Amino acid sequence: MAASQRFRVDNLAAGAVVVNVLAGTMFEFVAERPRAVRMWGVQDTIANANIVVNVTYGTVTAVEDGFPLPTVPAAVPGDGPLRNEHELVSFMARPGARIKLACRNAGTAAHGAGLGARFLVEHQDF
Repeated sequence: MAASQRFRVDNLAAGAVVVNVLAGTMFEFVAERPRAVRMWGVQDTIANANIVVNVTYGTVTAVEDGFPLPTVPAAVPGDGPLRNEHELVSFMARPGARIKLACRNAGTAAHGAGLGARFLVEHQDF
């Protein structure tokens, strides 16, 4: 059985960090069986704002710190991520592994109201 959820990180100031977007949700820890985990992500195109991510599970780094999110035009805020275009990573995680999706604005400008990053996270039984 697959479970998925969308997450938003809006109004991210320049240099600001979100330590774990998944914190406190059912997607932060893998359940009692191994799971296939997939993540998609996008950011709104804003001049001088650049959201980068880092994904870890257990002690494994799946996406290196500083990986830039794909962008979508700010003219269509709230669009994406699309499963066929914006996949960040897919991996198998062991039971009990903590999944961490960190993001930070590496740019010099903030994302405004309603703008920022959007993620889709899916866990699937293996």
